[in-house]
Amino acid sequence: MDNLVDPSRRQRLMDVVKNTKTTYLPSLVKTIGNFTAYPTSSACEPLPEDTQICIYNAFSVPSGDGYLTEVTAWVYAPGTMTRKNRVLLSLMNKFTKSDVGPATEAMLENQILEEADAPSLRRTGTSSSQSTASTTASTASLGSEILKARLSATFARQISSTQVRIVLGSESAIKEDLVEEVLISDAKGMIETKVKTPYKPSVVQLCCVELDTTAAFKDIMHISKKGISVITDIDDTVRITGVVGPKAEMLRNVFVKDYVDCAIPGVAQWFTKLADLGCGIHYVSNSPWQVYNVVCDFMAAVGLPHGTIHLRQYNGNMISSLLQPPHERKRVRLEKIVNDFPDRRFILVGDSGESDLEAYHGLALLYPEKIKAIYIRVIHGSFSSYDELKVLEDLHNMIDEREHRLSPEPVMIDDLIDLDKKVAPPPPSKPQFLRGTPVLQKPELPRRMPSPTMAPSVPALPPRRNFQQTEYENMMSEEELNDKKGEEWRERVRYLVDTLPAHIHFKLWTDVSDVLEDSLQIVE
Repeated sequence: MDNLVDPSRRQRLMDVVKNTKTTYLPSLVKTIGNFTAYPTSSACEPLPEDTQICIYNAFSVPSGDGYLTEVTAWVYAPGTMTRKNRVLLSLMNKFTKSDVGPATEAMLENQILEEADAPSLRRTGTSSSQSTASTTASTASLGSEILKARLSATFARQISSTQVRIVLGSESAIKEDLVEEVLISDAKGMIETKVKTPYKPSVVQLCCVELDTTAAFKDIMHISKKGISVITDIDDTVRITGVVGPKAEMLRNVFVKDYVDCAIPGVAQWFTKLADLGCGIHYVSNSPWQVYNVVCDFMAAVGLPHGTIHLRQYNGNMISSLLQPPHERKRVRLEKIVNDFPDRRFILVGDSGESDLEAYHGLALLYPEKIKAIYIRVIHGSFSSYDELKVLEDLHNMIDEREHRLSPEPVMIDDLIDLDKKVAPPPPSKPQFLRGTPVLQKPELPRRMPSPTMAPSVPALPPRRNFQQTEYENMMSEEELNDKKGEEWRERVRYLVDTLPAHIHFKLWTDVSDVLEDSLQIVE
């Protein structure tokens, strides 16, 4: 009888389970969904009149008897200032106005979580221009115009399941019809395709089938089949982002600061020289596509050469996606670039702030014949918590030892005899009668035995001490023993220099001059 459960108690437990299934879990799922999901358009809704198309990439490469053109685009409509968007803009404004300490940062994060369950206001009309204008005016005090402009894509409403016609123009007059396709945007409003044309394309046009007044054009970038390309990271490689620093500083660099103030000195000039020599430039970042406008405006402001841009598609909130750890997020896009250009060779440029070292090392091991060099920019503060100069010195020593080990030893060749040069004849042998009588060597004297009165011999040296690891550790400072970050970097670079194929150059660089000549020699 002790094992029986009171029926009333059992009923109460069943009620708890039922309430959990019917009330709590759906509420939790709804809260998470409202917080992480981008606003989307339902397939049954009419296409908004202010629908727009942004073409991200349009580049072409020779393929067989024609050309293969890759097109990436986004279908969207300007978003409204919903309650959640107003909260997000307000919190971002607080984040980026001044330095934010850990306590304030945690408080702002809690505020975001508290507001996360507020549902986004969905647009039901065919146009959002009036509502956007009115809400923008009422929220003008929430943030600067620069902040709102750079966050505009975050508030945008992506248009899914809509038909888009793609037409590729020809660089010269042709008799046949232009090649076109009709595709449907995915759940995120994205369009990605490769189109084969028998002619060399010049421009790509995208327009919505349902709303033919919505169209976009972009000149097609042509990349030769063979040559050298540069795959470069964006954040903290060409632009100061501060990924390894405070989150508030990173958001300030991306969304508020002047673009010129965030440029890495000399990188634009370096890449321009490489581009003038025929290099293709491929910009890769873990940032979401929603900051594409920020990336393009930055490139134009600092004078970076045109190239393909490869960002990441996130499934959740864009601001949250910026704060996610990197891990191996670039690997798929890096491999795609290498496979898209099978006959080209690559110089990989990154930084020490994220996982560029492992990402590029893995790519070099996977495609050893296609990688020419790996250049990692030194971000101060990322190598050690105690003595960064000492760690960097150790890393440079490892790299120098690798270069010395791989460089061929110089072969010394004696000078050849100059046959045209007159050489004096050798002197004649001495006559026999002028030679003396050889002196016979005296026999060796007997060895003397040591006497008791002689001085003792020098004692032998003591046996060599076994220098144990514990004694070495006793000589190290406590900071060096606890510098896990520094030791981790030593292990990472040691593994790379031991396994990287011999023909691939590897350098750590602080200034562009550290790698400029090396890269130009590879390209030339």
